[in-house]
Amino acid sequence: MSEDPNLKILLYGQSGTGKTTLWSTFPGPILVLLASGGNSGGELRSLNSEGRKKTTGFAIKSMEDAKDFVAIARQDKWRTVVIDHVTGLADVALKDVIGLDEIPAQKSWGMARQQDYGTANGMVKDVCRSLLALDKNVIFIAQERVFSPKEDGFDSDLIKPTVGAAASPGVTQWLNSSCDYIANTVILPVMKEVKTTIGKEVKTTRQRGTGVEYALRIGPSDYFKTKFRRPLEEHTKDLPEFITNPTYDKIVAEING
Repeated sequence: MSEDPNLKILLYGQSGTGKTTLWSTFPGPILVLLASGGNSGGELRSLNSEGRKKTTGFAIKSMEDAKDFVAIARQDKWRTVVIDHVTGLADVALKDVIGLDEIPAQKSWGMARQQDYGTANGMVKDVCRSLLALDKNVIFIAQERVFSPKEDGFDSDLIKPTVGAAASPGVTQWLNSSCDYIANTVILPVMKEVKTTIGKEVKTTRQRGTGVEYALRIGPSDYFKTKFRRPLEEHTKDLPEFITNPTYDKIVAEING
């Protein structure tokens, strides 16, 4: 595999866990669709000066704006294209379908019909599908959501709840299958090794230290949705559960083994 692959990746996690900081480490120039309602520029405030220099933000208010974004993203000058975030893009789509001027406060979609959700999901998929066809790094950012088998329409009681990207089940499942990589951003406590001598025996234990570190969950999990495609010859090598202080280069290093 090339040492500089074009990644198609879905990153999800709670607010403040380093999603924006991570995508800013990808090769630039970076074009980012900002779809977070009234705070459309807030995502870029966490970028360092280097990240800001190589990033161009494109705030949207409607799905027509999203179509304009796709047209701009097709330009050759961009090496990385980001939707930050898919959760907000889905809200914009549903707002347009219902015919509202603004996304309702508290996301109260009581007036939406089931077919409205289906239409909005199709609009979101169309935008994402167009971006996935690009010969660039494409990153989809999403908030985190617990999917419950009963609440989300699964009949079998054998299906366990899972944590994944916060969008409708239809959009989330489509992105899960369409992206080559799915990873979860988290904040972990710093751990330290402590040695204790008991008689002639020295035991080493791990205890919580001071502070926290940002991490990216990439290893297999029965609760958190993850996915990490690698060359066939690398499949026998175990993935680490986390990449600490994740960057584009660290992700590529794991892909290449």
